[in-house]
Amino acid sequence: MITHDKLNWKRFFILMVSGFLVATPIFAESKAEKTKLKTLAILDFVDSEGYVTDDGEKTALLLFSGLAEHPEIKLLERSEMITVLKEQKLNQSGLVNPAKSIKIGKILGADYILTGKIYFLDDDINFNAKLIDCSSGKISGVSESYSAKKDRDEVIEKFAAKTAKYLVKKFNKKP
Repeated sequence: MITHDKLNWKRFFILMVSGFLVATPIFAESKAEKTKLKTLAILDFVDSEGYVTDDGEKTALLLFSGLAEHPEIKLLERSEMITVLKEQKLNQSGLVNPAKSIKIGKILGADYILTGKIYFLDDDINFNAKLIDCSSGKISGVSESYSAKKDRDEVIEKFAAKTAKYLVKKFNKKP
């Protein structure tokens, strides 16, 4: 025979479990909102004339692969970005302009866009990476210069690694 007290405990237990199951997703969402991932679009680097070269594409690919192992940064798929850029009739060289970058960032759903230039000056190969905040237009970045006499692939790898390290540090910085 079930007593009145046992029924109350069963109801209490069922209500507690149900409440916990309902509340868990709400708390999980608010925690996810607090730790919102930064979404980054990495564009191919261009030369001094504004054209994408093999070196520029390689730099962007190395940056993408270097950042892919960091779960705190959400990377936009490169092929999808290229499709959107073509649909919007925009080329990557025009995206170095912060105002256009903000517009494209919103279209792509990116918090940040990384653009860059690779150019030669005297006996050096120079890299400039610009990180553009799509909400404010604020620009930060990394610049490096290496001897053009060094192995070009090795230099590109060094720059990509240094830039990836900078981005991870920046995105992990507390506001």
